[in-house]
This record gives sequence, C-alpha cells and structure tokens, in this order.
Amino acid sequence: MGAPELIIIALIVLLLFGSSKLGDVGGSVGRGLREFRQATKEDDEVALPDVSAPLVNGSVHHCAECGGRVGDSQKYCGGCGSPVAPPSIP
Repeated sequence: MGAPELIIIALIVLLLFGSSKLGDVGGSVGRGLREFRQATKEDDEVALPDVSAPLVNGSVHHCAECGGRVGDSQKYCGGCGSPVAPPSIP
C-alpha cells in the first residue's frame, strides 16, 4: 500500500468515527495489538515435555511416529502428539 491509499483510509476512518473518537479507537487498536503479541509470545514459551527422561512408574515403549519414549498409561506421545497404540501384552 502506498501513501495515497493510506490517506484515503485515514479520511474514511476520520469520517466514520469523528475527530473526538479517533484517539479512543487508536488506543483500543493499540491495546488489542499488545495483547495479541503477549498471547503469541506466551504460546511460544510453552515447553514440551522431555521425552528422553525415564519414567518413574510403569514400563516404557516407543512412539511409532517419532521414536520418543511413551509410558503405558499415556494415550498421546509427548514429543509429537500422535496417538499411541496400547502396548501389546506378550
């Protein structure tokens, strides 16, 4: 978008909201963007479980998709999130 398009958009916003509400609209948009950035940053900071650590209780088998360790009671792999088949009983 170039300068002429931005000017046209600014004039339309000014006509719709008026000069008195323009500050409130700008503040609301700024707060919304700030909250969105914080939420996306929090999602990036979520740590995945360590699939290489030994389990405390139960036996261990491996995920067919990624090869990560999975306990008997787990329904989904902690590494890749794929569903895990129950271990076969010998």
